[in-house]
Amino acid sequence: MKNYERVINWIDAALTLLRMSESVYASYVHRQAYSIKDEEIRDVVVEYGSHSASLLDFVEAGTIQLSKNPKVSESCVVERIDLSAFASKWKRHVLTERTQIPELEQLLATRMEEMKRKRTAFYNEESDGYSSYSDYSEEETDSEEEDGDDATAANRE
Repeated sequence: MKNYERVINWIDAALTLLRMSESVYASYVHRQAYSIKDEEIRDVVVEYGSHSASLLDFVEAGTIQLSKNPKVSESCVVERIDLSAFASKWKRHVLTERTQIPELEQLLATRMEEMKRKRTAFYNEESDGYSSYSDYSEEETDSEEEDGDDATAANRE
């Protein structure tokens, strides 16, 4: 399900922005993404930099959607994550001043690991009920046997 992927990507982006070194942060805050040598960090900054202040809002909204999705079994439901307590520190960090927010970092890291486990469980549950056409290709159905008998009878005539 793409919603798991989106939320995990948003959390990963937020963690990347939280864990930037001072020199990388300086390039980020001065909008000089292409001077960031670490390709993974640069990609996050390029992709999410323009709306980085909203990343926590995206994570919250995504977890709300996942918690309400009727396609998700009870064991795979993701609880809503409330990040409102970190909003002002987060916005300061991504907009003006590098700020250490270890509580947010720990919460996001824990939630991301939980979501990865639940995503895997969801895909495993989904694939257990899946039956491909090839599962039946070795067996003939009654209608195929009847069709074959009709064709044989027509060829004899």
